[in-house]
Amino acid sequence: MSSAFLICNSNPDMKQYLPLGLVIFASILKHKYRMTTKLHDMPLGELCKNGLDALFTEIKNMKELTFIGFSTMCDTFPRSVYLAKCIKESFPNIPIVMGGPQVSFTSQDILKRYSFIDVLVLGEVETVVDELMDFCENGQCVSKPGIVFQNAANNHEMNRLAPLTDLNEPIEIDYDIYYNEKLFHNFPIEIGRGCPYNCTFCCSKNLFQRRFRWKHSDMVVKEIHNAIRKYHPHKFIFVHDHFTADRKRVIELCGKIKNMCNDIIWRCSTRADSVDEKLLRVMYNAGCREIFFGLETGSDRMQKIINKNFDLEKAKSIIQLAIDMGFILTVSMIIGFPEETQDDLIDTLTWYFDISRFEQGIQFSQIHLLAPLCGTDLMNKYSKELLFDGFYCDHNHMESLSDWEREEIRSSPPLYSSFYFIPNQQIDRSIYRKLYWILAVGKAFDQFFRSLISMKGSRVLSCMLIDWLQSCDLKFDTIKFWNHSTSLDKATEIFEIFLRDSDINEIAHDIQKKYNKHI
Repeated sequence: MSSAFLICNSNPDMKQYLPLGLVIFASILKHKYRMTTKLHDMPLGELCKNGLDALFTEIKNMKELTFIGFSTMCDTFPRSVYLAKCIKESFPNIPIVMGGPQVSFTSQDILKRYSFIDVLVLGEVETVVDELMDFCENGQCVSKPGIVFQNAANNHEMNRLAPLTDLNEPIEIDYDIYYNEKLFHNFPIEIGRGCPYNCTFCCSKNLFQRRFRWKHSDMVVKEIHNAIRKYHPHKFIFVHDHFTADRKRVIELCGKIKNMCNDIIWRCSTRADSVDEKLLRVMYNAGCREIFFGLETGSDRMQKIINKNFDLEKAKSIIQLAIDMGFILTVSMIIGFPEETQDDLIDTLTWYFDISRFEQGIQFSQIHLLAPLCGTDLMNKYSKELLFDGFYCDHNHMESLSDWEREEIRSSPPLYSSFYFIPNQQIDRSIYRKLYWILAVGKAFDQFFRSLISMKGSRVLSCMLIDWLQSCDLKFDTIKFWNHSTSLDKATEIFEIFLRDSDINEIAHDIQKKYNKHI
């Protein structure tokens, strides 16, 4: 019986979830092609000789190995390429296959630069598995949108994504292929794919070809039943970029979930302007307790520029409504857009601090540095302007990369764009670096921020913070700052300087006395 070895590289600084795409792919190989499949996670922080030796031992133990496959994204791409290189040096006759969002939009550059990668899958793998197997088993390079081959003469489909799969074709997903009891506590169920919106910074619309698809509710309910029976999860994660884009389908699914004998808890991601009180009530009664809202910017002007087009006042009222109803929310924002002005940045910070006021209901108020992603309108527009300064955000994991990976990042901006930044002509990069550093570490100082907000207000605090950062001389390196005790020491120092230098000295003593354990 032939076999396939599939590799993912989880980011240890991000919350870990089951690699659902690879599990679905492995299930197709198992049930349709009768292949033995092994799914191996090699976290980004575990690259060392022992780690490679263990990986090679697992590969050697695979019988009749047909190919080695990688699923990769922006933050894991350097590691995937490096592992592919190392594997090819030791196992030159085994085809290397790579897929995922990063690969889907950079295929020409990848094949030209990395001769050790044999096949690229562009877009969804389900519709090109036959062609992939023809190559891996028989050496046939069948030209079709969605699959390209190293040194093939018929790679005229180089930039075309694979045809979209019919999500209502039944696939028996075998989660035991990657059994991990801890990951199964938060069990992912794919609800659908795609997003009908046109945000400039997101590649989802292009990856899924502007098509919004939804699995039939009966299929979803069956998967939930099977998971409860076999794995006993604590909570379900309904995987879809925009869960509530089709209101009718959401209501139908929630009705069937509510009629189940089991009480289940689940979370989803959506837009704050695509829900209202009635729909939120339907979702809550069906077990939804957590929602991720991507707000991105608190500036009305920037909302239009990035094609998010939120009504921010309506979004704020929906967030308050959801909290009052008992939902736990994650609200995410982005700073660092090249068109952003200081007024826009202050608007976003004001929104961020306003959200931080909610002690109950907001699980995370996230703020991210913009990462230019391949396949986005933003990247297409600014691809010639990318700059590198070594400062990285939560999308990337620079400190664990090898010298070879770091050199590749520096040598090929189009392939590694998420490690770069787009310069802003009005706001110096150092302001973004300092601000992101403070707010990322600042999650340990929520009470401190709330006190300042209650005394001065969100907008005043935002203006003071920006003005102070423009004049202060703080040095920031690229340490992994969000969970190191040294980072908290640094944050304490920063806030003490902020209190001393700003015109809030009249409240500094009271704050320091009240929150002495933090500041």
